[in-house]
Amino acid sequence: MHPAHLGVAVLSLSFAGFVKLWRGRRIADGRAIQRTRKALHASEDRLRLAADAANLGVFEWNAQTDETLWENQRIYEIFGRTLEMGPVSMAELAARWLHPDDVQGFEESLSWATRPGRVWQFLCRIMRSDRNVRWLEYSGRFGLDPCGEPIRLLGVVLDVTERQSVSERLERSESQLRLITDAIPAYIAYVDTNLRYVFINRTYQEAFGKPLDEIVGHSAAEVLGESYAGPKPYLKAALAGLEGRFETRMATVQGERILSVVHIPDRDSRGRVRGIVIQGHDITERKLTEEALRTSEKLAVVGRLAASIAHEINNPLESVTNLLFLARSSQELGEVQEYLDTAERELRRVSVIANQTLRFHKQSTNRVEVTCDDLIESVLAIHQGKILNSRVKVEVRMRASQPVMCFAGEIRQVLNNLIGNAIDAMHPGGGRLLIRSRNGCDWRTGQSGLMVTVADTGTGMDPETAQKIFAPFFTTKGIGGTGLGLWVSQEIVERHRGDLRVRSSRRPGRNGTAFTLFLPHEMV
Repeated sequence: MHPAHLGVAVLSLSFAGFVKLWRGRRIADGRAIQRTRKALHASEDRLRLAADAANLGVFEWNAQTDETLWENQRIYEIFGRTLEMGPVSMAELAARWLHPDDVQGFEESLSWATRPGRVWQFLCRIMRSDRNVRWLEYSGRFGLDPCGEPIRLLGVVLDVTERQSVSERLERSESQLRLITDAIPAYIAYVDTNLRYVFINRTYQEAFGKPLDEIVGHSAAEVLGESYAGPKPYLKAALAGLEGRFETRMATVQGERILSVVHIPDRDSRGRVRGIVIQGHDITERKLTEEALRTSEKLAVVGRLAASIAHEINNPLESVTNLLFLARSSQELGEVQEYLDTAERELRRVSVIANQTLRFHKQSTNRVEVTCDDLIESVLAIHQGKILNSRVKVEVRMRASQPVMCFAGEIRQVLNNLIGNAIDAMHPGGGRLLIRSRNGCDWRTGQSGLMVTVADTGTGMDPETAQKIFAPFFTTKGIGGTGLGLWVSQEIVERHRGDLRVRSSRRPGRNGTAFTLFLPHEMV
């Protein structure tokens, strides 16, 4: 073959191979494009499925032409539009659908999100054609060209009307709660399980004179300082599920105040403690008033004691005066000696009354150990003259052997009140005064202690009167009583961690009243 023909043949073969290769390439590229398109469609389908499953509206918007390229079915449902109405541009959305108060914020947020790396998020309201207002939450990100200009926005829309409604109700509820708690003249707070303040009302805040952010989020130990020692054990108990009621002192901008506090554990649906509700009432003025009343009652007791002592001492002193006169008038040495011996006995009686009185009224700042016999005898000695004049027969049965630790002067004041009331209840007809003591136990706490019963055979009380006798200023003695004796007595007994109870009857043949006093052997 001629060389020229050979070259043409080779060229022809090479061109044919190139064409074949080119055709193969086109077929491969077409298949790749087809696969890419299928993958894109599949991805779009998955996006639509995911959006539908999440109840999301999805859209694509051309930022340069203000044309919404496509929207999914959920957006039409949210806006109450039909498919025939087609997609809505951002300009039309702002002009026709957005709530007038949200238009400016919508446009500003959209402009802000065109910067690289920013995510667009906006909460707004739309006004549907059926006049139904819906809350929508928009989210999306802009795609930018090589020059950094926004090209398109791929975004999602979520109807959050129900969530917003709940949020508004919650906000309104919290606002109402704040108004109510701020109006209550009490210290109200809530602490979490770490004993950090979550909520406080105005009264609580004003007590410390600090900004809210210096209390909320801080621990009770930080906020209360030295005052934390009082409520600390009760807070720990509340975390364990125990409700606590106690009195404590708290340092405030107005000085030290006395509070009556309640700690209530707050539990979740599973019964686990998730926080503590704290409520405190300022009882400083009440405590000062009560102290003044107690002082008044002590003065009244002193007055009554003074009258009883004067009566008790007057009789023997008159006898001594008469005996001394007889002794001076007598010439018989035996008679004189007899008169002097009798006078000496009367003076000893005066001495006993004076000593008992001193022991009765002496008040120690520390607890002392004292027996029941000593307490009862000292009180009976003061009332001896009144007992005889009222024709009262005293029956004493002492079975308690173990002494108690107490403020002896205060307990004598309680017994004096009970015995004095019992004698008055049997005046003027007389009767029996029964005093019993024994070692006993408080069934509520299991603590051992002294049980003293003071009972009379007087007229007794009806149930209504019996319920009121421990209230301040309540008296059945008319102008002769202060109405403070039993109230103060109960305060004293409670301070000793004891108990004072009463039972009374007006049944014929069984009438009378009995008070039972319990004192623990050791004050805790």
